[in-house]
Amino acid sequence: MSGKAKLLKKLANLASDKSWTLADAELLLSQNGFTLRNTGSSHRVWSHPGLAANIVLAAHGKDIKPSYIKSIRAALAEIQG
Repeated sequence: MSGKAKLLKKLANLASDKSWTLADAELLLSQNGFTLRNTGSSHRVWSHPGLAANIVLAAHGKDIKPSYIKSIRAALAEIQG
């Protein structure tokens, strides 16, 4: 199973929302066509040409909040239509 497939499988498991790292989330976004727009602060803004809204991740430490994973899950679902 590829790294992308593993991250997508992890994303499908709702119980894993608390175990995501910032690096995992950013890798998943970049693998799915998102581009990093801003790193000037502790927040990282990711955009995708198929979405009107951006994904904002707070880079405060290694782990990220489950609410960010829910946002990523919703954005990927919207892209895949």
